[in-house]
Amino acid sequence: MISFSVLASGFVAGMLLSVAPGPAATAVLTSTRESLGAAFKTIFQIFAADVLVTAGCLALYHPLSRIAGYPAVQIGAGSFLVIFSIYSFWKHSQDCVLPSPKSAFHLTLFNPGVWLSMITVIALLIDPEGSAIWFLALFALAFELGVFVWYLLLILVATRFSDRIHSLVMKLAFATIAVMGVLVVVRTAVHLT
Repeated sequence: MISFSVLASGFVAGMLLSVAPGPAATAVLTSTRESLGAAFKTIFQIFAADVLVTAGCLALYHPLSRIAGYPAVQIGAGSFLVIFSIYSFWKHSQDCVLPSPKSAFHLTLFNPGVWLSMITVIALLIDPEGSAIWFLALFALAFELGVFVWYLLLILVATRFSDRIHSLVMKLAFATIAVMGVLVVVRTAVHLT
């Protein structure tokens, strides 16, 4: 039976982890300035690389699922989310040179943050026991749909916001990711006592 909560979690995780202002997001924003077609081409490049990352992480799912139950791994994963959000918040406040949208595929595929985020999501959100291949594929599809929807919203909505509103939305997303990480660490620590 398909667990709606896991699929919904995959979708939300895909959206939230895509909000961070990394190289891919800045490539989307850069391409939006060129044309709507260029922006969609950039999203397709990011999506193609992200599918490869997700497939690679799912191929390593069973070894990862064995260690996901260890408290140290859960605390590490939660800490990663907190550090990820703090770093993203800091990068957001910096004036960074925007990368070329033509390199969005490579920026996504070779970004260790993308790999670590996906491994963390799988370890935190998927039941490590008895998950069938079709279930893992549906989770990956839900995650990738969340990624796609975020970038679509970024093109269609967020680029129309003023810089101040856009900055506020980004900061709220970072805060949400940090809260998720803190909750994982606290939940694990409570179960240890």
